Amino acid sequence: VEHRRKSHPQVEHRRKSRPHAEHRRKSHPRAEPRRKSRPRAEPRRKSRPQAEPRRKSRPQAEPRRKSRPQAEHRRKFRPQAEHRRKSRPQVEHRRKSHPQVERRRKSNPQVEHRRKSHPQVEHRRKSHPQVEHRRKSHQQVERRRKSNPQVEHRRKSHPQVEHRRKSHPQAEHRRKSRPQVEHRRKSRTQVEHRRKSHPQVEHRRKSHPQVEHRRKSHPQEEHRRKCRPQVEHRRKSRPQVEHRRKSRPQVEHRRKSRPQVEHRRKSRPQVEHRRKSRPQVEHRRKSRPQVEHRRKSRPQVEHRRKSHPQVEHRRKSHPQVEHRRKSRPQIEHRRKSRPQVEHSRKSHPQVEHRRKSRPQVEHSRKSHPQVEHRRKSHP
Repeated sequence: VEHRRKSHPQVEHRRKSRPHAEHRRKSHPRAEPRRKSRPRAEPRRKSRPQAEPRRKSRPQAEPRRKSRPQAEHRRKFRPQAEHRRKSRPQVEHRRKSHPQVERRRKSNPQVEHRRKSHPQVEHRRKSHPQVEHRRKSHQQVERRRKSNPQVEHRRKSHPQVEHRRKSHPQAEHRRKSRPQVEHRRKSRTQVEHRRKSHPQVEHRRKSHPQVEHRRKSHPQEEHRRKCRPQVEHRRKSRPQVEHRRKSRPQVEHRRKSRPQVEHRRKSRPQVEHRRKSRPQVEHRRKSRPQVEHRRKSRPQVEHRRKSHPQVEHRRKSHPQVEHRRKSRPQIEHRRKSRPQVEHSRKSHPQVEHRRKSRPQVEHSRKSHPQVEHRRKSHP
């Protein structure tokens, strides 16, 4: 078993870069008496039905005696483990320099669930008290960790599963509150570029439940992402909807005064890192000024107002937004009844005609920050 773990390239780093896992490799001969005493404990438990009338007479005595050798075993075994860790000073100075790594193995319940909720480790949570799982299934756990290099590198260092430590919701506190692990993640540039460009790791940014509809599950969204000029010409060729969306106070409240949309733009780090740390999408945002003003001003609200089924009711049943569908003939009639706007729209660019011949749209376009950049960056 040992030569298989030493020769595997993905598990070879464990002796080098995981100093807190050293004691598991060297404590394996000491765990042998614990493993030998396991068949002695089984007939002692099977001989307990002979003491059946005494257990009926004292019902409270047996469960306490049942848990007492487990607590005794824990009192016997843990000083050996502490003595083994304390007697190795080269590991000790590394263990003292990283208290968060030591706390992750000992007393961090958010990280502890990662070891317990794995499907291969699921039997430990089902069939044990807190001490019984170390006595009963210690053979299986040790053999799986030591002799199965696929499971080991998948849980610890494989780039496809590296996102579990980084983007898990329960493990988010490790990214925010642990500077030691953060500098370890930032210094490993080869893992970083694999996290950005690898297709198996790419689903991490796409598989967030709140952001899922934008990428994967909506064909309208896929069409808008791949065929952005069509969406752009739809916004260019419909100036009546454009000026209505930007200059009317009923529609303006969506950008300004909706806090449930604002917190998604401002305070969600899962969405925020996608705009910041994706260079392959960054060239799309930088090379397109038309899409740039839409992505900068309202990235989440825009596509969900158009295609998401949960937000589709806003166009249908919202009182402030209802006028867009109901009063569209009035606005169309008002625009067609003004011939100076019509000839200016035909003879000028679509942005330019509103600045020249629409003074009531002029003040809203000049004063609003989201509309101001259209005059600057639009081709």
